[in-house]
Amino acid sequence: MSIFQQKKPKQFNYSSRLEKENSNENDSIETKWNDLRTHSKLKKGGAFTLPKLIIMLIMVLILLYVLRNYEI
Repeated sequence: MSIFQQKKPKQFNYSSRLEKENSNENDSIETKWNDLRTHSKLKKGGAFTLPKLIIMLIMVLILLYVLRNYEI
């Protein structure tokens, strides 16, 4: 039944002259960007980030509170 079948969109394989000329420049920018992104991801995985420090501080405060109220 052709009533329920949807038409496929037309596809065009067009590339401009300028795109071919600038492809080398774009590749170099793209590789620089990828290198920068991977380098920044490695820096983010530090041992002492702000959220980790805040969580550790809260845990220490809770531990101090519990130990103060603890009697033998």
